[in-house]
Amino acid sequence: MLSILPFLLMQAATPAPSPVDLSDTRCVFLFGYFGSRGNPTQEAQAKLGTMYFVGKIRARNPSADFGKLLAAATAEAKRSNINAPIEGARCEREYQAAAMDLTNGAKAVNTPAKP
Repeated sequence: MLSILPFLLMQAATPAPSPVDLSDTRCVFLFGYFGSRGNPTQEAQAKLGTMYFVGKIRARNPSADFGKLLAAATAEAKRSNINAPIEGARCEREYQAAAMDLTNGAKAVNTPAKP
């Protein structure tokens, strides 16, 4: 019995993915899917979107296991019957808003201050 105790403790120490991580992981999955459809422009944008959501997950949890996250997000999406087009639109809106924030920040930095 004692020989399996460390294994059981390791299993118990692995928390379930948070709803926010699952939501962002679905976006990783969707951007990856749309980036693999053969359109070079779409592929470039999808890579940026994927990295945006991977970065969000890594910022919250630097040791995130993406294999487990992808499996859990896929299972949750099937169980909850998540609508892929609606979910994709949500992910795209968030990514576009972040891109616009970055663009506006760059413009502010590059615009000379008026005296």
